[in-house]
Amino acid sequence: MGKIRLECQLCKERYYLFPSKVKKSRFCSRKCSDKSKIGIPTWNKGKKIPEELRPRFKKSEELRKRISKTLKRKYKSGEIMHPRGTFGIKRTEEQNKKTSDSMKLGYKEGRIKSPSKGKTPWNKDKKISEETRKKMIPIWKENAIRGHFQDLKKVSEGLKRYYKENPERLIRQRKLLKELRKNTIIPKKDTSIEVKIQNFLTELHLEFYAHKYLDIKHGYQCDVYIPKQETEGVIITKKTIIECDGCYFHNCPICKPKIREYTLKQVERDKIRTKELQEKGYKVIRLWEHEIKKMNPKKFLEVFR
Repeated sequence: MGKIRLECQLCKERYYLFPSKVKKSRFCSRKCSDKSKIGIPTWNKGKKIPEELRPRFKKSEELRKRISKTLKRKYKSGEIMHPRGTFGIKRTEEQNKKTSDSMKLGYKEGRIKSPSKGKTPWNKDKKISEETRKKMIPIWKENAIRGHFQDLKKVSEGLKRYYKENPERLIRQRKLLKELRKNTIIPKKDTSIEVKIQNFLTELHLEFYAHKYLDIKHGYQCDVYIPKQETEGVIITKKTIIECDGCYFHNCPICKPKIREYTLKQVERDKIRTKELQEKGYKVIRLWEHEIKKMNPKKFLEVFR
């Protein structure tokens, strides 16, 4: 997301922040926040500990110091394990051997019991009745969509038969998958091309949204969405979408990679989506991978003109 311009309450200088941190911020720096606290009294100013409670505080501090010294000595020697693990202290080979030998003796003597040893599974020598099988078949078929079965060919044949018999279930399943795809971000990490353009937009102080879902006939998540806005150097009158097309997956005419079936399908999808977006009033800008790699912030400004 793009950064928002704010004004410091003390020095009244401009500074930029992401929209998620706008509510908490009031000052541009730590110095300004410290200066604003000058003259404000603290909660414990003028308050004193009563004489009756002073000896208790002294005793508690002495005990705390003694306990901390003993614990530190035992952590270093290896007598006691720290609750957060080794806490920066490496265990020696002798200590590891002692622990392994003690565990082996515990299993042999019976002091330590393994969770699964000697226990019979609950479904051993049990057969499923025909009534339960009829109830479980539709559940197994639904689980097959999520990838619980390994034999994909057999599962695909069974699903085709099932959806031919129940076409209403297929329509419902497609709607659910479309709604799930709206929120899922694929890929999870942005490519180097997308990151470069996002950095250019932050330098220009433009507000943008990455991986926003566009509700059209062939809906998808765009790379960068820029709403209408005006800044010092750029004025955007239309809602613009920037697509960072890789030369391999989108069949660049200059680089000319090997043409394959899935790349040809991707090119057809791009043409259909650009038409649908232009009909709705969007401005679509498509940039190739080799163009972005050679691009500067000055050249990037020419894209909006």
